Amino acid sequence: MNKKLLVYPGIGVGVIVIVMMILVTGVIISDVKDSTFKIESDSMTPILKIGEFVEADRSYSFENIREGDIIVFHPVDLPETIIVHRVVSIINEDPRILMTKGDSNLESIPDIDYPITEKQYLGKVVSIFPNVDSIFSKENMRYP
Repeated sequence: MNKKLLVYPGIGVGVIVIVMMILVTGVIISDVKDSTFKIESDSMTPILKIGEFVEADRSYSFENIREGDIIVFHPVDLPETIIVHRVVSIINEDPRILMTKGDSNLESIPDIDYPITEKQYLGKVVSIFPNVDSIFSKENMRYP
């Protein structure tokens, strides 16, 4: 049993069941659609925090991406790395090339944030899920 659950004995069984359902659903989404990604840096704070998860729509057309959209992609020289950043510019239309930037970064990083082509694009972020640990933090506890 998870020790974190024991720290907050006042949490109702219903809340625990809902959290477990979210966890199970997240695993299924990740396994079936391969579209759930965990945030592991603070480059997108305050909108995305470390430990949160995002779901990307892999079927969303690269041609329909606009400035302001948050996308998931591989940097050009780091195919094993996955980045979640906001599109700040469409550099070229034909062929389409994007420039991104983390919301908390001062500027775009060459060879990381641009150039982004359709080949590197993994999907558009459509959902944000909270860090499950934060649900059980004292800051989020409410008492009657």
